[in-house]
Amino acid sequence: MKKIGKLIAIQIFFLFVILFIYGPLSHAQEETKKHVLVLNSYHKGFLWTDNIVKGIESVLEQEKNNIELKIEYMDTKATGYKTEYKERLYDLYKYKYGNKKFDLIISTDDNAFDFLREYHKNLFFGVPIVFCGVNNLDAPNIINKDVFTGMIEHHSIRETINIALSLHPGTGQIVFVVDNTPSGVHMWKQIQGLFKYYEDIRMTRIDNSLSMEQIEDKVSKLSDNVIVYWGTFHRDKFGKFYSFKDGSLRVSKVSSRPLYGHSGQLLPYGIVGGKLLGGFYQGQIATEMAQRILRGEKVRDIPVLTEPQTRYMFNYEQMKRWGIKVSDLPEGSVVINQPYSFYEENRVLIWCIIATMIFQMLIIISLVMNIARRKKAEKDLNISEENFRKLLEYLPVATAILDKNKNTEYANRKYEETIGYNSKNTNVADWFLLAYPDDEYRKWALEKWNVDVKKALREGKEIEPSEYNITCKDGKVRVMEISGAFVADKMIAIFNDITERKQTEEALKESEEKLRNIIEHSTNVFYSHTPEHVITYMSPQVKEILGYEVSEVMIRWTELASDNPVNEKGFELTVKAIETGKPQPPYKLEFIHKSGKKVWIEVHEGPVVVDEKTIAIVGAFTDITERKQAEEELAKHHENLEGLVQERTVELEKRVAEVEQLNSAMVNLMDDLHVSNKNLEVTTHQLGNTNKELEAFAYSVSHDLRSPLRSIDGFSQILLEDYSGILDKQGRHYLQRVRAGTQNMGQLIDDILRLSRSGRHSMDKKTINMESIVREVCKSFANELKNRKVDFVVHECPPVFADSHLVKIMFTNLLSNALKFTGIRENAKIETGSMAEEGHTVFFIKDNGAGFDMQYADKLFIPFQRLHRAEKYEGSGIGLAIVQRIIHRHGGRIWAESKINVGTTFYFTLTV
Repeated sequence: MKKIGKLIAIQIFFLFVILFIYGPLSHAQEETKKHVLVLNSYHKGFLWTDNIVKGIESVLEQEKNNIELKIEYMDTKATGYKTEYKERLYDLYKYKYGNKKFDLIISTDDNAFDFLREYHKNLFFGVPIVFCGVNNLDAPNIINKDVFTGMIEHHSIRETINIALSLHPGTGQIVFVVDNTPSGVHMWKQIQGLFKYYEDIRMTRIDNSLSMEQIEDKVSKLSDNVIVYWGTFHRDKFGKFYSFKDGSLRVSKVSSRPLYGHSGQLLPYGIVGGKLLGGFYQGQIATEMAQRILRGEKVRDIPVLTEPQTRYMFNYEQMKRWGIKVSDLPEGSVVINQPYSFYEENRVLIWCIIATMIFQMLIIISLVMNIARRKKAEKDLNISEENFRKLLEYLPVATAILDKNKNTEYANRKYEETIGYNSKNTNVADWFLLAYPDDEYRKWALEKWNVDVKKALREGKEIEPSEYNITCKDGKVRVMEISGAFVADKMIAIFNDITERKQTEEALKESEEKLRNIIEHSTNVFYSHTPEHVITYMSPQVKEILGYEVSEVMIRWTELASDNPVNEKGFELTVKAIETGKPQPPYKLEFIHKSGKKVWIEVHEGPVVVDEKTIAIVGAFTDITERKQAEEELAKHHENLEGLVQERTVELEKRVAEVEQLNSAMVNLMDDLHVSNKNLEVTTHQLGNTNKELEAFAYSVSHDLRSPLRSIDGFSQILLEDYSGILDKQGRHYLQRVRAGTQNMGQLIDDILRLSRSGRHSMDKKTINMESIVREVCKSFANELKNRKVDFVVHECPPVFADSHLVKIMFTNLLSNALKFTGIRENAKIETGSMAEEGHTVFFIKDNGAGFDMQYADKLFIPFQRLHRAEKYEGSGIGLAIVQRIIHRHGGRIWAESKINVGTTFYFTLTV
């Protein structure tokens, strides 16, 4: 009994120990359980989303006891991702997960990615996020790299086309089935970007302008040199929806040629295969990245995957249908629906046995030959090293070899010539001080170089080329593209001088920018398209002419043309230009504007020919709708005119006889007219002499009048000064009126002479600065403005080609006029400036003076005409007549707008 009791006691002791150890462990396991949220953009049942989720679950299957997985579906495919719905999702997740802490979030597709970028801090602050299925190529640049990482969804379209062409040699055409949904438009742009790699292959497109039945009929009649690429197609022209399975399976069944694609979801449904993007594979890769984070790796150290995450995958049933062998496929390809094969199942084992046997035989042979080979190898190695040294020495690219201590062991001639620093035993740190004298730039360059070196070592690849601005020994800064590779414990650094190339690129970029500015600010629309009529460029002015955005026009160009037969003739000229490589004459097309109205355009285009082959068509077109309408109106008037002509013909015939009778009289009249012309020439000559005599007379009269006027004024002044005590008040008043009259008479004579001179002054035209002349004239009024508040505002005016002397006289009269009529204002304001009107520059002088009644505006520029009383506003009324004469001599015109007690604005042009 004691032994039994002792045994029980020992068992209880060990049980206690086990419980003591296991308790904390189980508690620790419970504590370390990870919580992961999967946020899907779309709904459960959507094949792509379901496959991603399955891929995630397949990786986490082995850790299902350590990870709690929560899956959410945003359902934006059916509901739409609008602001209101997005805000409601935010409220829902705030309510559901406000108190829940996740260790990591996996997001699928763009809407979930955008949602987390916007609400991450409010909903899941600090939680790392791994995204997949994102089409936004700019994603790596817009994320917080301490929180976000993942992969960009790239399709391997080019690789799929290449494998299809290799499996079907002799292919001359590829038909792409791509609809016009946003996804389809995005994919078609990607495909168009690949056309340049397949110049000998004709590329055509089937979009959703056809029904499914029409598409089936079209692919059933394809010739033997055609393959079909199934892109994305979910709705036909009637809006009927087709899933991945329904669409590709229907077309594959009737197609006379094989189908290829880019999505793994299509593989079971009629496509041969390709380098496919699969949701399952995307989910697996995203989860593997998530596991690295859950194990403690920093998000920033896991870069976003921008390379396509695709695999070569093929359907054996379709391969058999089109006579494709498994041996024709790329190595490592996945083949589904392949029948069981003992060899394929045990291929590794069989080949291992064979290899082992062969290996044993080879060991015996190799042991015999080893000594001889080693001796020969040593000799060859020495020769190879010598050749390698010579090759490096004469390479046209600067090259250096660094040892494991980062000292320069060797540098070739080009290195010494280009960079110039003594290379032997120079340490990298010392070299950086010489090559990058600027502290900030050196810090950046050193950090970037270390990152690139670490990446190359980690991935086992070469150091990728990067650009650096190196200060060479001669003081010149050169742009170097530096790359490298690791050989054993050494590093080979290659310095490719791209200074001239960068300068050329900058010049080319500047030239392209100037050309683009010219094109995009032209009233014409510029465009280019391939010989297959695929639009590759369209300038933005197309929206002003046709009402559509550039993206709409590039996709639907031919649909915008009306059914007018003239369009067919125009398009035939384009085809002829492509076939012959020669420019064709301009032609007209009729298009339908987005508003529904008809628009006529005139097209000028020509082919771009390289090696006697047309590679593109470039052209421009302009809107001629108004001109076309005018031509049509003219044609109508022409028809009416023909009828009128017929009506008048009878009447004209009646009058012909009368005209013939008048002819003889006309001959006599012409003789008389000839005599009259002779007399007119004599009269014109006499008139010229008379004008000169009148001009001389005017000066003589003005001179002769001045003398008695000065006498009258002088003697009147003497009488007023010396005999004022004798004269009574009325006598003095009469003498003052005599003086005022003589002075007014003198002013009139001066004004007549000024008016005469304005017409006689010879024109000396040159480019003048209007603003400078205005400011100079304003300064000349300084004495008159001593006791007044006048605000002169001189706006910017363009230079003009005119006579500066006459323009100065013109501004003097106009500004003097403005000063006179703003005398009633305590704060006068006078503005001068210009404005553009119907292709002409209109200058103006505006004041806030007394103004005038516009019904008398026609008398404004008549000499000696006054619109105000002389006792209130002095002047003879000749100034504006002089202004008008100067402006007319410059080929311009002048007019005024005014309101009484508001002010007056004079407008004028100088068309020389």
